[in-house]
Amino acid sequence: MYRKCGNGGNAAKITKNMIVFMIVNLLLSNGNCIRGLIHVRGMKKGRDDMRKLLLVASSGGHMEELTRLKSITERYDCCWVTEKNNFQKYGKVEEIQYYVPQVNRREILFPLKFFLLFFVAFYVLIKEKPEVVISTGALISYPFCRLAKMMGKKVIFIESFARVNELSLTGKLLYKHVNTFIVQWSEIAQKYDKAIVGGGIF
Repeated sequence: MYRKCGNGGNAAKITKNMIVFMIVNLLLSNGNCIRGLIHVRGMKKGRDDMRKLLLVASSGGHMEELTRLKSITERYDCCWVTEKNNFQKYGKVEEIQYYVPQVNRREILFPLKFFLLFFVAFYVLIKEKPEVVISTGALISYPFCRLAKMMGKKVIFIESFARVNELSLTGKLLYKHVNTFIVQWSEIAQKYDKAIVGGGIF
């Protein structure tokens, strides 16, 4: 299974870790996937590139997928945003700088919570000044990604591993408003021209 990687890049075989290779390629070289692969394999331990990344994901599976990008988070200066959750703690995996209230669109107060989340996102983006925002969804990532794009920052969205044939609601909302849209299954990429197949994150 092959698909073009990046903007005009060389065709690259999809592997389990292709998402990591692709993102590193976008961050470091803006060239083809082979250069990104070389950078990943050759990179040293420690944060030798202090480019600031903002990683945003809802609690649960979305956050679990984002923490799988360890090859990236170990190298860069990363700031994390997720939802408050009484059942899962991520401190042992990553140091979370910002916790936001959980967002559920079925709640009566959802419109107000979602509106206020734009102010939180704006505050975090201004304070942290990331060059790149990476997200796996879900809805809490929408304000961060939209505002970051408006501010001229690079935005990378990774669709959920669970989405095989159709985009999530967040994916549909952000599809036209991010720099790079990565999916994990080739079936879904056939429906969306902008989507780049990155292979499974697990």
